[in-house]
Amino acid sequence: MTYRKDDDSAQPSDPDADSFKQRKVLLRRELSAHRKTLTDTEKASAAAGLAAGFAEIPEVKEVISFSTEGSVGAYASFGGEPGTASIREFATARGLRVALPVIRPDFTLDWAWDTGVLEPGRNYEGVPEPAGEIVAHGPDGIVSLHCHVLLVPALAVDNEGYRMGKGGGFYDRLLGDLEHLAARPLIVAVVHDDEVVESIPREAHDHPVDAVLTPTRFFRIPGRREYLALD
Repeated sequence: MTYRKDDDSAQPSDPDADSFKQRKVLLRRELSAHRKTLTDTEKASAAAGLAAGFAEIPEVKEVISFSTEGSVGAYASFGGEPGTASIREFATARGLRVALPVIRPDFTLDWAWDTGVLEPGRNYEGVPEPAGEIVAHGPDGIVSLHCHVLLVPALAVDNEGYRMGKGGGFYDRLLGDLEHLAARPLIVAVVHDDEVVESIPREAHDHPVDAVLTPTRFFRIPGRREYLALD
């Protein structure tokens, strides 16, 4: 399957391409602007709520309680993204290994263990990345780390699990590749409560997540797969 970078210059194949592109641009702009209005108190409250919700995900409880090999995948939040630092701290405090993404020049993702030390993005400016060595690459790599739950960023997610990203395309590509694997983690989009919307403009290469985590709730998308382990 051929993938492309999901930027705003990409054109869908329907005759209303310009209108479709404009809707995505305006929605991204609106969502990003709203995040900039959040106060430090609101951000801290959201981060605490996310950590509490993460702790209650059954797959997270399972890997903490029963697995010596298991891990979770997350990301280091930045800007207006819902804060993941508390989630990462919760996981590592309980001996749970956390894999964080490192963006490659071809817009695929490597993985490195979260040691608590971050550095500026190596190939994508502004994105914090783990400072440790690379331990896996791509969708097969995150599966090989026995990842039970993979948290992915989003500007918004709709009721069918389709997410609006920032346009980099890293997670569009990853989700598409994971969709076709026999074993894969539970894929969870992380958003603020008011970023769960009825519908998001989508293209043929878009793939839904399996569940959504907000500061006040965790819910699964009907009909989506649960965590499937390696044999």
